Amino acid sequence: MLFRSDTTKDIDPVGTYTVYLTAGGNAMTTTTRIDKKPDGTYGGTVNGDGIPPLPVISVTVTHNKVRLSITAPDGGEAIIEMFIKGDDITGQWWMANDGSNLTGKKSPEL
Repeated sequence: MLFRSDTTKDIDPVGTYTVYLTAGGNAMTTTTRIDKKPDGTYGGTVNGDGIPPLPVISVTVTHNKVRLSITAPDGGEAIIEMFIKGDDITGQWWMANDGSNLTGKKSPEL
């Protein structure tokens, strides 16, 4: 019999998230969509005020932490790290010369 010292399960990150953050000193609302691909990995997009849709390169889930690597508007990498408790989100995001704390909500699935 296998015993694990940590029985906390990883959350299912699939869904749509409304995320409030600050970028370039300006408050911004983004919509992040995470989908499960046929190969079992995750992908998606981040859409926000005044930015083109940004592709999600990778998603890592550890318990209730969801870490997204996305391609930033300048072509570099940006990281979004969300801690999900129920429908509430807290966390932070960062890239080369910017970043902030974030809050948000997971949208109910229809």
